Amino acid sequence: MSASRNKLGFIPYFDLQQVNQAIIHLQNAYTQTDDPVSSNKYAYYSGKAYLMHGDVSTARQWLNRVLASAAVAYQEEAKSLLEKLD
Repeated sequence: MSASRNKLGFIPYFDLQQVNQAIIHLQNAYTQTDDPVSSNKYAYYSGKAYLMHGDVSTARQWLNRVLASAAVAYQEEAKSLLEKLD
């Protein structure tokens, strides 16, 4: 049996303290990497973390960074999440 998920695919119960810690680590990694694929990964997961936190505006900013990147990694996933937000 799988856990129920909300319309964005998240399990509706999670620890906000852990989400906050994830945001800090993801954004630190984002600023420290020169690899565009890694940058997209960190930006995508930052966007997802902000969605879990309920901050849709900041989530959009991070997901749009993925779409603006020359690297294609995580772009389909970011586009899909952004479409669900519309």
